[in-house]
Amino acid sequence: MRFSRPWQLIRKAHPVARARPFGSLVNRISSGCRSALIAGVLIGAGLGVDVMPAQEPTAPAEEPKAAPRIDRQIDWDRETNPILGLLSEELTWPTELRPVWLKALRHPESDLRREVAESILVAHRAGMPGLVELQDGLREVLESSEESWVTRTSVAAALIELDCRDLAPLLAAQAAQGPPHLRRLVERGLADWDYQPIREVWLERISEPGADPQSVRSAVELLAEVNENRAVGPLSQRLLSKLTPPALRIAAARGLAKLAPPEVLEWSERLSERGSKGELLEAQLGVELLAHQSGLAAIELLERYVEHPAPTVAAVALARLLDIEPARVLARAEQMLQNPDANLRRITLSALVDDPTERSVGWLAYALDDRVPSHRVEARRGLLRHAAEPALRDEVIGRSVDALELDSWRSREQALIVLTELQHRVINDRLPALLEYPRDEVQIAAAWAIKHLFQQDRAEQAYELATEITARIDAGGSTEATSYVQAHLLEALGLLEHRPAVELLLKPLPKGAAYVVQSRASAVWALGFLLAPETDAATIRLLEERLADANSVPMEFEEVRAAAAIALGRIGDPRSLAELRRWYVFDGPQTPVGRSCGWSIEQMTGEPLPAAVVPQRTVINWFVEPLAGP
Repeated sequence: MRFSRPWQLIRKAHPVARARPFGSLVNRISSGCRSALIAGVLIGAGLGVDVMPAQEPTAPAEEPKAAPRIDRQIDWDRETNPILGLLSEELTWPTELRPVWLKALRHPESDLRREVAESILVAHRAGMPGLVELQDGLREVLESSEESWVTRTSVAAALIELDCRDLAPLLAAQAAQGPPHLRRLVERGLADWDYQPIREVWLERISEPGADPQSVRSAVELLAEVNENRAVGPLSQRLLSKLTPPALRIAAARGLAKLAPPEVLEWSERLSERGSKGELLEAQLGVELLAHQSGLAAIELLERYVEHPAPTVAAVALARLLDIEPARVLARAEQMLQNPDANLRRITLSALVDDPTERSVGWLAYALDDRVPSHRVEARRGLLRHAAEPALRDEVIGRSVDALELDSWRSREQALIVLTELQHRVINDRLPALLEYPRDEVQIAAAWAIKHLFQQDRAEQAYELATEITARIDAGGSTEATSYVQAHLLEALGLLEHRPAVELLLKPLPKGAAYVVQSRASAVWALGFLLAPETDAATIRLLEERLADANSVPMEFEEVRAAAAIALGRIGDPRSLAELRRWYVFDGPQTPVGRSCGWSIEQMTGEPLPAAVVPQRTVINWFVEPLAGP
């Protein structure tokens, strides 16, 4: 066997899905474009301004009205046109790990046994099968009276992760003797298994006056989770006694809320009266008790708690009303959307998104200016969701146009996305000026809107805008936002098939060109719509060079190579087939460049592109693993 470094234990179950090196700005704008799944974790988230009235219904779009995409993002067309269907890789596991790990569990070194136990925990969470076969080795370590508590804690965590329920008595005995960390870890697992004998331990603990507060809180939570009604008496005493530490009273209130004894409403009423006299903790306790109540009396109490001046109290009450009586949340939309507390606004937005009415459309448009980015996105998604209803489409467009007129970069950015998705070309005259807006977010959203809203009659205007932006960059006036504006406009020139733009699009083609990779890839992709084999042979050879630049230092960016492959497929020059076939084999059909080559070959010859397969990666570099050779 060999030993590797402990920090290599945590492995990624999937790589970042084509992580885009676009910088922090696009990370803000295109949140959600990245995805990564971590394999495992070792032991241990306004002012009072009236909404402007909607405009008169706007003229219908020229083309049929398609259903809007609710999760629309500011994206690159070269990454979605065409869709290549690449799949995320899955992990495979060396089968010889298990016997080596079992041997290591019987090694005399305690730290080695601990590292193996932690490896088992991480591997199981990442999906490695067959690890339950190591149960006996883990049990032997746990039973050893000479073993350190640190190692026993790691072993116990692994056994719980492997769902070794037959070892519950042994684990319970270890928890009774061991340190607090081990006890909390094991008791969490015993609760998941509903191990009946441990309930007596918890009941005794919550009634013991001098018990450790953290252990008591844990016992309260676990008793409520397993629905142990015998805990009601002790918990009610702790809840109602002002001598009980506040954290324990909160835990007791939440536990009683889950157990839901008949007295809950009475206790909440009593605590509400105390809370009305300025006792914040009493109000917090009272509203927590109603977390699972739904009758009329509970609703009336919740209405009172919503009016409490403390947002922590009001938010709990409003969230419960959203679950059982959303109409009462909607009735308070104006009040809550102007509240400085983010939680109250978030809960209200959830109600508005589920309410397809003109009134809710108006308030969602107002929320496009919310200070919290996720709230603005939620409001935008709500508007697009309501726009799918024919009766509300014009209302959504009118309110979004109003938001675009507000002197607020937040409203303008979100309104641009909504109106672009709804193909509202009436705003086209506004877009060029917004490229000069003081905020980067609006500049980029406007460029993206131009790409999706401009038609052939505005191709020359798009060309002029792209030329102006490029000249600014050439003169040293580039900013991060300017570069992304340029990239979107270059893509627009391709989509508009504006042949006079070829010379401009060739400027970012050389690898040494002083443009960001997004502009270079977008320009290469756009050339695919404009070039023809009969007239542009020399330029087509330059695209082939970009595709083939895989071995130089530094090599060409993957984005540019993939864009070149797609462009060659669209141009359809038979002389490009040799290069496309070469790099299809070299890069492989499960890579962005290789699959782009395969797509182009299919366009040019009709040879079907094989269905994407799930690539596999063997997880190696564990702390303990077999030697690779003799």
